[in-house]
Amino acid sequence: LYLVYVFSGMLFITDQFTKFLAREYLFDQSFVFGWLRFDLVFNTGAAYGLFSNFTPFLTWLGVIVIAYLLYSIKSLIHTKLDIVAYALIIAGALGNTVDRILFGKVTDFINIQIIPVFNFADIYLNIGVVLILLNTFFYAKKSTRNNG
Repeated sequence: LYLVYVFSGMLFITDQFTKFLAREYLFDQSFVFGWLRFDLVFNTGAAYGLFSNFTPFLTWLGVIVIAYLLYSIKSLIHTKLDIVAYALIIAGALGNTVDRILFGKVTDFINIQIIPVFNFADIYLNIGVVLILLNTFFYAKKSTRNNG
């Protein structure tokens, strides 16, 4: 259980530090490394620019999700992969929610030019959700085989 908190904390710090660097060094310029660009973008919506200008709603949603996960984490963890998945989701939700609370918008800066600009918190959330889906599928399949 403590691993979830420690891992989430480390990921959250990484997210916030990279966003700080983006706000400091990308304000009036971009860095281009082939297909990878670093461009400073502020997002008032959710992932991929959805629900733009819904910041108050998304802020409260983030707070509720984080509170629920922290309250329920013990009952949500069934496998080692769950530890990683929920740590990623908590860190991602916390990273973007803190941005909304402090700045009224989320700092995005990673641009691979085929999807909207994003940040590490977005990466954490996406990977965490995929891991939970995969783990749920394989865990349920394994449980069915063991029970059947």
